[in-house]
Amino acid sequence: MNSPRAPHPRHVRYSVRYQARLDAETWAKLEDLARTFHRKRSAILRHAMQWGLIQTRGWTVDMAVPGTVRTVGMLLEPELLPHVQEAAAAHGATVAAWVRHTLQ
Repeated sequence: MNSPRAPHPRHVRYSVRYQARLDAETWAKLEDLARTFHRKRSAILRHAMQWGLIQTRGWTVDMAVPGTVRTVGMLLEPELLPHVQEAAAAHGATVAAWVRHTLQ
């Protein structure tokens, strides 16, 4: 007779909900990347944010607010969003403008 297994503790992954606001051109680029790499849009954006944190030198973030906006909902690691907010603030930009710039 088999003894009952001890339950495995669930790995709790705390996440922060964020909605990226993208203009039509950036949305099309995101769609293309998602299709090419067979990944979800949110996974592509999370990767772009992490990449952007180490590539921000010399950036001039376009602060223009797009006329039409498409949103992409995603869950972020709790540590990522504050770093993105700091990077955006260092460029005098909003997080939305900074995220759009990472995909350009």
